[in-house]
Amino acid sequence: MRFPYLPVLTLLFVVGCSPSESPPSEVTGSFAEAAAATESKSAGGAEEERNRYMAYQHDLRIKTETDKIGTLFKEAQAACQKMVDEACVVLESQLSSEYGVSASFRFRAKAAGIQKLVVLFGKQGSVLNQSTTADDLTRPIGDSARKLAMLEDYRNKLNVLLKSENTDIESLIRINQELASVQSDIESLTGERSGMMARVETEILSVNITSNNPSQPRRSIADAFSDFIPNLTEAVANIVVALAYIIPWGILFLLVTWVIVNLLKRIRKSVLKKNKSAE
Repeated sequence: MRFPYLPVLTLLFVVGCSPSESPPSEVTGSFAEAAAATESKSAGGAEEERNRYMAYQHDLRIKTETDKIGTLFKEAQAACQKMVDEACVVLESQLSSEYGVSASFRFRAKAAGIQKLVVLFGKQGSVLNQSTTADDLTRPIGDSARKLAMLEDYRNKLNVLLKSENTDIESLIRINQELASVQSDIESLTGERSGMMARVETEILSVNITSNNPSQPRRSIADAFSDFIPNLTEAVANIVVALAYIIPWGILFLLVTWVIVNLLKRIRKSVLKKNKSAE
C-alpha cells in the first residue's frame, strides 16, 4: 500500500490547529466500525471470529456403474442450478468417454448446498475418498478491515481540508490528487476483501467420478496403428536430436584420443632411445 501523503499530512496538521476548522472527532464508515468492534472483542469472541473466517474446500471421489455416469452428470448440474438459496455455481464440469467413462465437477456453494451435493453423489455410488481442507483467512480479513478504516479516516480528513477556507489553490490540487490515490487504494482493498469474504461465505467441492468396471479399458489395435506414423515420426526426430548432440562430442573424443596416442608414441620412442644409449 502506498503512503506518499507527507505533504498533505502537514497541511492537515496546520489546518487542524487552526481555530476555523476542526478535524473529525471519530472515524465513520462500516469498515471503521468493524475494525473497532474487532479490537473490543474478548478472547471468546476472537475464537468465534477465527472459526468464522475459514475457507473450506472438499474433495470427493466415487465409483459408480458405467451407464449411470452420464445420467449423474446431468442430475448434478440440474441439482446445483435449483439451489438458488445456497448460491450454487458449477465452476467446472467434464464428461469423458476416452479410454473409459468418467466425469469431474467443481462446485461453489454455501455449506448447506455442498452437503446436499455430497449426499446426492453418495447415493449414486460408493465413496472412495472424501477429504476437507481449510484456509484461515482471519488475519488477512482483519488486516484489510483495519487498513480500510485508516484509509477512510484519511479520506474524510482530506475532504474536510478540501472545504477549508485556508487552503490555497496549489494545496487544493495536491489534495485532489491525494483523494484520487486514496480512493483507488480503497477500491482495490475493498475488492480483495470482498473476494476473501466470498471464499468464507461459500465452500468449494471437487468431485471425481469413475467407473467401477474392474477391467481397465485397453487400446485397440486400430488405435495402435493410427498412432504408428506419429510415434515413428517422433522417434526419428529424437534420433536426429541425439545425433546433433553426439556428433560434436564424438569429434572431440576422437581428437583427444589422437593427441593422447601420439603423445604416448613419442614418450615410448624417447624411452627406447635412452635405453639404447645406455647400453
